Amino acid sequence: MVALLLTGGATADQAVVAKPEFDVLIDNSGSMDGFRFSLPWKVFLSGLEKTSGRRFVFDENLRRANFDLKSLPLDAQITDLGQAIKSWMDIAKPGQSAIIVTDNVADSRNTRSSSSQLEWERELQSGSVAHLVLVPLRLPFNGRIYSPVDGGAADYQGQRALAVYLLVKAADDNATVRDSVLALEASARSILQNLRAEPGRGVEHVWLPITPFDIAGSTSQVILDLVKQERATVRLLTDTDSKTRLEIRDFGVGDTIAFGFDATVRPGENFVLKDAQVDARLSLDGHTKLVNEGLIKAEVTPRQSDLGPEGRKFRIDFSVQPFHVIDLSYPDMLQLAMANETTVKGKLNIRYSVERNKLWLVDGLSVGWSYDGPPGDLRQPERAIQSRIYRLTELVRGSVRTDALTQDALTIDVEMHVRYPLRPLLLGIVLGALALAGAVWVLLQLSRPRAFLGRNDANQEQLLAPSLFSPAYMLSSDQRCSITARWLPVGILVSANGQLRTGRLLPSGGGAIEVSVPADDAALPSFYSFFLEPVSDPTSEDDDGFY
Repeated sequence: MVALLLTGGATADQAVVAKPEFDVLIDNSGSMDGFRFSLPWKVFLSGLEKTSGRRFVFDENLRRANFDLKSLPLDAQITDLGQAIKSWMDIAKPGQSAIIVTDNVADSRNTRSSSSQLEWERELQSGSVAHLVLVPLRLPFNGRIYSPVDGGAADYQGQRALAVYLLVKAADDNATVRDSVLALEASARSILQNLRAEPGRGVEHVWLPITPFDIAGSTSQVILDLVKQERATVRLLTDTDSKTRLEIRDFGVGDTIAFGFDATVRPGENFVLKDAQVDARLSLDGHTKLVNEGLIKAEVTPRQSDLGPEGRKFRIDFSVQPFHVIDLSYPDMLQLAMANETTVKGKLNIRYSVERNKLWLVDGLSVGWSYDGPPGDLRQPERAIQSRIYRLTELVRGSVRTDALTQDALTIDVEMHVRYPLRPLLLGIVLGALALAGAVWVLLQLSRPRAFLGRNDANQEQLLAPSLFSPAYMLSSDQRCSITARWLPVGILVSANGQLRTGRLLPSGGGAIEVSVPADDAALPSFYSFFLEPVSDPTSEDDDGFY
């Protein structure tokens, strides 16, 4: 049994921290003002100031903040998260990273379906963000809270949730993105660790990777267990570099082989994929005539199932039908006669897909961190509402890249060592050689000229030697009529410049030829006769009457 571990975000001890160059974007709407006098909030802002580069604030516009973040005015009327991300994307370089801090109520006078939130989701789904982590965070709050529907307000004191986004703009250079991710996540983890280390602050947070969405989570696993092999030797091998490959041996021409796996998929700790569809495929590298990829079949049972952190077992069965010898070309036969075995390489791929509206957070996250009630309740001064992110599940769904909803869960190399027995190969080669020799002999026979003695209407004689590819010609005594003779295995094909009265095909033993040629002055046509008879070639060593 081989376990392959697919890992999400980088950890602090993995990171080699480069010079911090991430930007900070702070929501300065009035709904954030209640954090102002919180000591953890000040520590949080101090940590951002020490490790960040450029600083911005946003309400309905994004503006450069050339002042101490702790003195940031939190009094704007509108929060337009969509405009903020769009404006930052316009000025950020590829691979640039940022931390966005907001209470995540992006709609100032509407529900979550406002254009601001949709603009935010379109940007994240488009692929312009290479890395995205959402960190829900609880900090002490004492101030006014607002309804995103009608602007109604109330006073609230207690723990309130913030949404902290860590993102990296996509770049063609993967190394640039990787370095930005490592530096950004290391700095963010350090800031969060300082918040938790202070006694009595009661700061809670969760780390929620969203992009890249590798079945999302830092502990994703796909475990393959080989459970069936028929008419072949199938092994899962681990190379010295810890890379797993599938090796298939000991099967030959015409063998239908089969093998199967129990594949246990564990999507990690954060998500449940409802009605996820799992597919498997065995593909070959490049074009090959030795194994017919169209006859490689894969069956997954069940095709659809819920995937959660506890894992789900799927049965994957493969069947492979190689080509028969008769399907091989002559050069292929010669090659295999020398090698007796050939290696075909490929990939075994397990892929999953899930619909966006069937992506769910695990109960611990959805119950503990998501408020899914009416948006008007967001002005209620209740801890059960204020200490949670508004519609966290829908927020995460909308942030997942579209191309991530269908992706590979596992890909491993495959080597198929196809054995072709020598006896049928040699028989095929011999038969092929005989067929080739026969074809050459027939062509040679058809191309040999045959000797005939021809006589025209004046009994003038002429030696003719027609063949399939080289006809012979003969003229009448007055040269008004001509015939052309071409030798075929079934007789002599004759044509003339007039009407043949005796037919176009003479027997191979010769015969008479009669032709009528119309007169130029509308008089009666002229009639001509020719006669062909076979003669022996005096230069031939045999006496079969032919050259």
